[in-house]
Amino acid sequence: MIRNILLVAAAIAFSYMLSIMLMGCATDRLALHEKAAISDSKILKIQKGRSTREEIRGIFGEPFDTVTLNGKESWFYKDINLKPLYLEFDKNGVVSDFESNGKDSVPETD
Repeated sequence: MIRNILLVAAAIAFSYMLSIMLMGCATDRLALHEKAAISDSKILKIQKGRSTREEIRGIFGEPFDTVTLNGKESWFYKDINLKPLYLEFDKNGVVSDFESNGKDSVPETD
């Protein structure tokens, strides 16, 4: 399910990003700065069941896109290298699931 949502979100994000680039506003939207980079060291900071929206925003900045589906809020990031990061939050604003490059990046915490 997450993989399908990720693919749809990636297609939407790619179309959106392409239109922004054509308008000449890509620099601001893609947030071309260090915080926007999706690195392995940053991904390792994400803890399922523990990391909050505020912590994720502090690590990666504002999400490229957000979606609420079936009561769950999802955030989608893409950096300048088009590396994706998809996060799903529970009703308390805590990461319940995430994927980067099409796979879970770290095991679930207790």
